[in-house]
Amino acid sequence: MPFSTNSSSCPKKLSSEYQTDACGNFFGHSLILEKIAIPGQPPRPLRVGIRFCVNVLMTALVSSIIIMLNRQYMSHKTGGAIPSSLCLQVMTLNEKFVADSMLGRLAKWLRILGYDTVYRGTYGPGMLEQLITGGRLFLSSRKGMEKVYSNTILIDAVCVGDQLAELKKKVNLAADSSEWFSRCLICNTLLRDAATDDALNNVPEYIFHNNLSEIRVCPLCVKYYWQGSHRKRMVRQLEEWGFG
Repeated sequence: MPFSTNSSSCPKKLSSEYQTDACGNFFGHSLILEKIAIPGQPPRPLRVGIRFCVNVLMTALVSSIIIMLNRQYMSHKTGGAIPSSLCLQVMTLNEKFVADSMLGRLAKWLRILGYDTVYRGTYGPGMLEQLITGGRLFLSSRKGMEKVYSNTILIDAVCVGDQLAELKKKVNLAADSSEWFSRCLICNTLLRDAATDDALNNVPEYIFHNNLSEIRVCPLCVKYYWQGSHRKRMVRQLEEWGFG
């Protein structure tokens, strides 16, 4: 998936999975600060150019900011637990997350649920900041991160099931089973139906003949997925955690 931007002033490329974080249009404005005098020239106003980089997903970003502000206010009033009845809206699969390096298992299960969740064991300089300012909700287990990034959701639980329960309570996660297993668990990319010839050469023969219509592939890392016993165990686990 190619990465493209409209201007060289946009943030640098991260990787193909971050292409939705590219900048869109630029708008220039000038502000008159004061009149200054230059030797040999008449006084003239000093103009300072201000350039705003507007993300192509501005609508989604504004929506995320509104939800975040509401969440912060209610978190202050309720000590961190936001009653679902008081949230602005149910969290939809349009919401995007970025998880810190301590929440890898939580990121995996969010991907299983269909949520766009970026996770890295190590984030390069400026990468985390760009993902967060691009509209993603930051999931962190580190105390004090909410003071660094305003749209931080602190995760206190240790076990992944308890982490999902905590997140579900705080942001009211949607439980749309039709979106389960729609993303690659390795790189977060949306899966697509596998071509017959490709599937024949990349999955066990008995899987090919019994589950051809259900074989999917990640277009980025070329990992194949199909319904099997492992997936059934994941479904049972999600149901035990209150999803589905």
